[in-house]
Amino acid sequence: MRSLTFLLISVFLLMFGYNAVEAAYPLHAYGQATCVLSVLYLVLTLSSVLAGFLTGIKPAGSLILLGPLGYALFTYSLLLNDPTLVLTGAVILGFTSAVYWVCCRTIVYREIEEHRWGLAFGAVNVTAVLAGGLGPYLLLKLPYEYLLKLSLGLCSLSTVPLLPLHGKGRSECRGNLILMVKNILNKRLITYTITAFCFSVNLPIVIAYIPTVCGSIVGEYRLVSYAIPSMFSLLGGTLYDRFGLYIVPISAILALIAFLNLPYNPIFWGFILTATFSILSPGFQAFLGNIVDKDKVPVALGFVGLVAGIGVSLDIAIIGTLAKSAWIYLASLMVLGIAFSISLRYDTCEASS
Repeated sequence: MRSLTFLLISVFLLMFGYNAVEAAYPLHAYGQATCVLSVLYLVLTLSSVLAGFLTGIKPAGSLILLGPLGYALFTYSLLLNDPTLVLTGAVILGFTSAVYWVCCRTIVYREIEEHRWGLAFGAVNVTAVLAGGLGPYLLLKLPYEYLLKLSLGLCSLSTVPLLPLHGKGRSECRGNLILMVKNILNKRLITYTITAFCFSVNLPIVIAYIPTVCGSIVGEYRLVSYAIPSMFSLLGGTLYDRFGLYIVPISAILALIAFLNLPYNPIFWGFILTATFSILSPGFQAFLGNIVDKDKVPVALGFVGLVAGIGVSLDIAIIGTLAKSAWIYLASLMVLGIAFSISLRYDTCEASS
């Protein structure tokens, strides 16, 4: 578990520093920030498959160092306050952050015992959420330039705990990108990817749907009904390690019930909604390791990340278009996610029998 400890320290430092920057940037230059961050997340999504390919042919423990470098470069570009450099930094960060998170998950699959995968992914999720909440809460009180300098230091410092991981997570995977993607595609992975697309509604609900339901309490919702219950990931990972994939559709059914009741009490049902999605998430991530061979996991992570990332952007756009009737679309996606997750469990039982 030493590898997991190093990862968690790095994730905490990186998310603590960067999320403060991401929160402060729009407050300092809203128009520019909206454009730049949109480009950043678009590049992150589109880079997922390439990141998976690179992690498939190079050690994840070495490539992961690109992540802090990208976060630090982006923060430094904001300090220089040159729009061209900032946009360039966003493109670089989009790619390197895709590499960082694929490498992070790959190291879990390859360095942590299978019966602890759920707990490990839960710990990573909780650490990222906790740091991502604490960073803006504590650092936004500082002057903007000083915040950027402190964040730059934290992002740079996050490379230190990654140094002992150098060379770890080595793969024997060979071939070109198209061939590697083709080799991983099978019925179960396609079903898993569709399920991931359906479950990606969690973030769009927070970003686009909640303001239409309870616009006056968005801030309170973000803290009480999103940040705090996100900590349930650790419980979810532990439950997955104990009970297996059963925990995923059960959690998804509870999430659907919470979503349908959301307009009646946004804070309470929002808490349940996020908590159940948080319980679902680590086990669902861990289960990918049971669908593809370990050497093919990075490419599978990239492929699934691409589809789920497109799902997030698409859902936000659709919610904005459908307005008040968006709940029908979101509920339908959640029902499909439940059906496909049950199908995954059924296929797994057939494969093992």
